[in-house]
Amino acid sequence: MRSIGKSTEIVKNSNQYSYLHFINLLSKLEIKGFQNLFMDATEKSLLDYVALSEYQKHRPLVGELIALSQIGSPAMLHGRIKNLERYGFIVIAIDKGDQRKKMISLSKKGKDYYQMLSKYLLEAASEGKEVR
Repeated sequence: MRSIGKSTEIVKNSNQYSYLHFINLLSKLEIKGFQNLFMDATEKSLLDYVALSEYQKHRPLVGELIALSQIGSPAMLHGRIKNLERYGFIVIAIDKGDQRKKMISLSKKGKDYYQMLSKYLLEAASEGKEVR
């Protein structure tokens, strides 16, 4: 019975190692030109929302992000959206069909950021086998 406990412990440690390896790999992002990783949790949530929307073939509007009350107040969210634009992770464009609408999309830097996250996640999942 003790060996079962130890094997379970090894599996838990292996999973923990993969996640910790992933966190460690994230530090490489700063070296690769993503110096603005001092994003706060709200900015990361907004950026994830934009990325997931694009993945689902939807281009969100600024108003749509500002309406995410579970993340924060409209004024705070508007400021965080401006930060993401200033950091270079998103692009805001005016809808040609309706000048009142501002659409948000990932910039090249934003897409590169998620590509690197995916690469590091795969590397960590393969338990340290480096992905190039």
